[in-house]
Amino acid sequence: MMKLKKVSWLIMVGMLVLFSSECDRQDRIEQALRQYQSRTVVRNSKGKLFRVEDYRLTSSDDGGRTWIGLSTIPSMGYAVWGYSLACGDDDVLHFAQVGVGKGKKAVYVSRSLDGGKTWIGPVVANDEIWAQREDPEIISKGEKVFVVWVERSERAPTGVARPSGVYFSCSFDGGRSWNEDTWLREGEDPSIAVGEDGTVYLTYVGGRRLNIIYISYSENNGRSWNSETTGERLVIIKEPYVIPVGSTLYLFCHAVVPSFAHITPGARLDYQTYYLTSNDRGKSWSNMIEWKEEGRD
Repeated sequence: MMKLKKVSWLIMVGMLVLFSSECDRQDRIEQALRQYQSRTVVRNSKGKLFRVEDYRLTSSDDGGRTWIGLSTIPSMGYAVWGYSLACGDDDVLHFAQVGVGKGKKAVYVSRSLDGGKTWIGPVVANDEIWAQREDPEIISKGEKVFVVWVERSERAPTGVARPSGVYFSCSFDGGRSWNEDTWLREGEDPSIAVGEDGTVYLTYVGGRRLNIIYISYSENNGRSWNSETTGERLVIIKEPYVIPVGSTLYLFCHAVVPSFAHITPGARLDYQTYYLTSNDRGKSWSNMIEWKEEGRD
C-alpha cells in the first residue's frame, strides 16, 4: 500500500510539473505575441513609450493610454517608402527612413540624444549605388546600430547595378558612420532583432509565391551570415518577425491560404496571425499554428 501511495504521489508531482511547464510556455508565447503586435512602439529604460506617425514623434508615460507630441522628425522622402524607430539600452533614439538623395533613393538614419526633442543627422547608411530602396528596419544595442532594407536594382548612369533583395548595414559608433552594406538574398518584408548574446537575426519572406520565411543570423555583427528557412508553406506570408528568448526563437507572421480572392481585383484578403518556434536557430521548426483570440490552439 505504501508503495502504491508513493507511485501516486510521484505521478501527481509529475503532472503538476508538466502543467506548470505548459503554463510557462503559453505565457512566453503570449508575451512574444504582444511584442509582435506592438513592434512599431519602442520603450526606453524608464518605461516611456515612443512611436512615429507620418514623421511625428509622440511619447507616452502611462503605458500607451495617452500620447503627447515631442517633435517632427526631418523628412527626406515620403512615408510610403517606409521608416522605422529604435531605442537602444542607452536610451538613444534612432530613426531610419528612405528618401531621395545619394544613389537614387537612399536609407537615411537620424539619432536623438535627448529623448526625441531634437535630431542629429540624417546620415546615409547604404553604399552609393543607384537603386530603389524601401522598407527600412532599424535596431540598436549601445553604440551598435543595425539597419536592413529592400533594394530594387536599377542601372545607374555609370552602368553599375547590383542584385535586388534584402540588404544589411551596421554602425559601431552610434550611427555616425556606416560600414559597407551586405546583400543577403532576394526577399520581402524584412525585420531585424538582436538576441541577449548579441546575435543579429534578420527575418524576411521569399519564394515565388511568398510562402517561405528565411532566418539569417550573424554572431559577428554582420561580417558573415548563416541562413535557415521554415520551408515552403501552403500560405502567402507577410510581416514575419522573430523574437529570440534564450535559446528559443519565436517567429510570428501574418498569413492567408491562397484562394480565388487573390486574382479578384479589389478583394480584401483575410490574413491571420500565425507562430512557429525553433530551439536550434532555425534548423527545424514547430508546426505553423494559427493564433486564436482566446490565446489557445
